[in-house]
Amino acid sequence: MSSPTKESMGDLDVSNLYTNETELGNVLYALTQPNNADLKRASMMVKKFLEKPEAIMPLIQQIEKSQHAEVRQVAAVYLREQTEEFYKKIPADVKPKLKSFLIAKLISLSNRAERLAMGAAIASVAKFAFIDESEGWNELLLALDRICKPEQNVELREVGYIIWRNLVSFCGGSLKQHFGKI
Repeated sequence: MSSPTKESMGDLDVSNLYTNETELGNVLYALTQPNNADLKRASMMVKKFLEKPEAIMPLIQQIEKSQHAEVRQVAAVYLREQTEEFYKKIPADVKPKLKSFLIAKLISLSNRAERLAMGAAIASVAKFAFIDESEGWNELLLALDRICKPEQNVELREVGYIIWRNLVSFCGGSLKQHFGKI
C-alpha cells in the first residue's frame, strides 16, 4: 500500500480495484495487517469499492486466485455483503456459475476461517435463490447432503450444518417443496 494521505472518501479513486486483481489483493491484505495507517486507507478504499455491484466479480477472483488465506477469507466476507445488497442485479446467466463456484470452493478449502466465510456467502446466496421460486438451488441441497454425512471431515460437516441452520432460519418455508428430495 502507498503511504497514507489525508484523502476523503470522495477523493479516493478505486476504479483500478475493479480491474487490477493485484491491487485489490493488496488492499484486502492490508485489512488483515496491524499497520493502522494502511488499515484505515484500505478500509476507506474497500468501503467505496463495495458501493457498486461490479465489485462481485473481482471478489470472486480474489477467492479463486489469491495466495493468501486471509485475503480469500476477507473477500468471501465482502462477497456475502455484496450478495445481500446486489443479488438481484447479478445477471441470470452468471448466477449458476457463481453457485457452482461457491460449492466447489467450499469443498476444496482446508482453512476453517475461510470455510466459515464461504459458508456464510453460500447461505446468503441460498437465501435469495430459495425465496425466488423460479430459481432454487438443488445443487446446494445435494452438496449439503454429501457434506453432512458422518464419513466427511468434521470441519466440513460443521459448515454444512451451519449452512442448514441458516437456510432454515432464512427461508424455511421456501424449502418445503424440497423436503422429499433431501
